Amino acid sequence: MGDRTGPLDVLIVEDSETDTKLLIQELRRGGFSPHWERVETAPTLRAALTRRRWQLVISDSGMPRLNALEALALSKEVLPDVPFIIVSATITEETAVQAIRMGAADYVTKEHLDRLGAAVARELGSASRSEVSPAPELDARGAGGPGLSHALFDEVSELLATLRLTVQSAQRRRGPSREKVLADVLSLIDQVIPRVRAMSRSGRTRHAPAAQRLTPRQLEVLKLIAEGHSTKEIAVRLELSAKTVESHRAQIMDRLGINHVAGLVHYAIRFGIVSSQV
Repeated sequence: MGDRTGPLDVLIVEDSETDTKLLIQELRRGGFSPHWERVETAPTLRAALTRRRWQLVISDSGMPRLNALEALALSKEVLPDVPFIIVSATITEETAVQAIRMGAADYVTKEHLDRLGAAVARELGSASRSEVSPAPELDARGAGGPGLSHALFDEVSELLATLRLTVQSAQRRRGPSREKVLADVLSLIDQVIPRVRAMSRSGRTRHAPAAQRLTPRQLEVLKLIAEGHSTKEIAVRLELSAKTVESHRAQIMDRLGINHVAGLVHYAIRFGIVSSQV
């Protein structure tokens, strides 16, 4: 689930006390110790956002006085960097995609509320990594960027460690033997450089953007999914059967290593397949 469990300041936008208790229960089950406040109108939401620096905002989508998109827009206006997760029993995929493109981190259906803890841990972990590095590796949402994997970094470290030992050996020597060791160092450097470049290319290939990993038809389907079109709409637009569209969707998720629509939308935005503007 990640390593960001523990105390959690969470603002809950929800008109049901019962559903709020279920959210808190699920967060605790996920390893968090939530300190929370519940609001259900735009004025109380704005006041809460202004009064305190929250780590997370969770919002229902079907409230009579404030829907999730309105809550999201207000949250991003006041605290743009705080993750916003929608939890709803009624949200449509089209609305969920629109929310992701507006800046929501994820959405979880109340039918699968057991996903909440993992979603929260992932978002808090992503926020932490972004403070350290502007270009993290791709995660399950596809929100990172190209880079070397941990395994590749380990191999590079081993090569550099060998080089360091060789240099230290040269520093202890004198005369012709020292010249020989220094020549060995240069030889080793000549071996290391192409290996590092090869590993870097390997990392970029594994984390290549969709244009290098999907077929042209799959790119079309991904773009339409990320724009919020339903399977039926995509099928009509591309003159395909609904089953073929579903097959393309499954293949896209498999090739990208992403297992839900929110991740596909994040990926499409990250690599410029669609705009983040709705």
